[in-house]
Amino acid sequence: MEKLLEKILASQERMQNDLQSIKTDINELKEDVAGLKTDVQNIKETVQRIELHQEESIMGMLRHIKKQDNVRGNQIQVLNKRLFNVEIKLE
Repeated sequence: MEKLLEKILASQERMQNDLQSIKTDINELKEDVAGLKTDVQNIKETVQRIELHQEESIMGMLRHIKKQDNVRGNQIQVLNKRLFNVEIKLE
């Protein structure tokens, strides 16, 4: 009977140790999940900032293209006038 009681106590102690190990693992998983949530939130914020700046960058590029187009248009207009004047002199 005494041996049986010792086996039961030893088994109970192993179960308590296993339960403690499981609790420790669960706490570590909770910490990991909390860290992942923080990382995901940081990623979302970064994506939003990139999207906002991307729109601003595109608008800046379009303004630059329009400005260059106006400059080229003016240059073409000047060249056309010069060509026209040369054509008139040749006639």
